[in-house]
Amino acid sequence: MSHRVLVADANPIIHVGVEQMLAGTKFSVVGTASTLAQAAARLAADHFDLIVTEFEFPDGECFDLFAPDKNQVPTVIFTGFENPIYVAAAVESGMQGMIMKHETPEVFVAALRRVVNGERIWKRRELRQLTGALATPRLKSKIDFPLTRREYEVLIGVSQGMTNKKIADELQISYETVKEHVQHILRKLGVADRTQAAVLAVRKGIL
Repeated sequence: MSHRVLVADANPIIHVGVEQMLAGTKFSVVGTASTLAQAAARLAADHFDLIVTEFEFPDGECFDLFAPDKNQVPTVIFTGFENPIYVAAAVESGMQGMIMKHETPEVFVAALRRVVNGERIWKRRELRQLTGALATPRLKSKIDFPLTRREYEVLIGVSQGMTNKKIADELQISYETVKEHVQHILRKLGVADRTQAAVLAVRKGIL
């Protein structure tokens, strides 16, 4: 019996590539999607044993739609870039792991076998980088009002891994002003550091 796979990626070439890599294995691509809306429709209409997905789509990011606590389907990120904020959000969402697109077909298939057998395939290096940010308890926020336009712009820079100096240069404001905005953002979101702020922003759809 083959494992039914949904491949979700904005690039249709990836759909074909994954199908070719899985040819002759116990995995079968029975559904593809190029947008989150298409993926939602596929999940509602059919049964899948595994989801292989990219981080970003034209209509949003994968985290809410593909979070296992929502769809109960093991989910693997298949990506060409390693954004630490997105990786943190994927770990927090309960996804089973990440495979880089430069890996060989043998590595790809072996990783999927481990996932359907109930394993998580996150590498120690990835988890070591994120353990501190994900383990720190989220502070209870006493402030409940939206970010200002400028704070939102600063949060975008934070989520992209920019330093305060880089954000200041991009927005053409002072370094001290950026520091102040970052402190306001942390307080409003009720988080302890920049990584938690970025993870929360991605998970909650703020960005």
